[in-house]
Amino acid sequence: MIKELKESEFDRVTTVFEPLHYHLAVRAIIDGYIPGRIWVDDLDNCRTALIWDTRYAYYLSGFEDNHEFNVALDQLITEIIAPEAMKKNIKLYFVICPPHWEKKILNNEVLIDRFPKRIKRCYYAFNQKVNTNWKDKIPSGFTMECVNENVLKRTDLENSDMLIDEIRDIIVSVDEFIRRKFVGYCLVYKDREVASWCLSFMYGSSCECTVQTVEEYQQRGFGTLTTAALIDYCLSNDFTSIGWHCGQENMPSVKLAEKVGFERTNHEYSWIYGNLID
Repeated sequence: MIKELKESEFDRVTTVFEPLHYHLAVRAIIDGYIPGRIWVDDLDNCRTALIWDTRYAYYLSGFEDNHEFNVALDQLITEIIAPEAMKKNIKLYFVICPPHWEKKILNNEVLIDRFPKRIKRCYYAFNQKVNTNWKDKIPSGFTMECVNENVLKRTDLENSDMLIDEIRDIIVSVDEFIRRKFVGYCLVYKDREVASWCLSFMYGSSCECTVQTVEEYQQRGFGTLTTAALIDYCLSNDFTSIGWHCGQENMPSVKLAEKVGFERTNHEYSWIYGNLID
């Protein structure tokens, strides 16, 4: 069996999702801060649960040998979630789960015949401020800009479409990014081209970072500069937790994280992804 929770009941899955507690979006959905839907195996004694952020991400946690739930989950995705996602032109799924769920999914016992692929990921937590002197390292012709309404409403900035696409990966829209006062920093070249950016997902006193540099500007340390700018903002505004997710084999991301003061934690998980509809 599989049952959907009302928003007022979301806190029933807090314990089930303890293995993924370091994912800020999980906490934000359970607390009702951002949109999401949650399904469980039992309304009164939940052992297994699925969170859908109503876009790309699915968080799966709890008892993995729950055969009835696993079978019902595939039906749920086929009959309810996939049609709703397709209406939003969302064709991919990304399942985020603890390691013990991997075998079930990759052995075709869950997400049956959806032929998923896997990326092993890890979580870094900010530990200590490193003196990057980022302000002194901004090259001539570049300026560091706060990613705010003024920047996001400009139509003359090259690569702003890439920046906006990444914002929409974080939150449903640019308007929501602005309304919730999420913060980001970007390097702009000659007031006409965005070269690199670091964006945040924020909830309470916690923040998660994501960084991207346009291909032609890579290998110049720009990701370090924008990330350092965001970290300075967080530290100046009393954030108590700053997180960084990356692929375990994504060495440029790993090196950048460590360079600006993040340390790897023992939290490891999988990103399992594929097509909702063949």
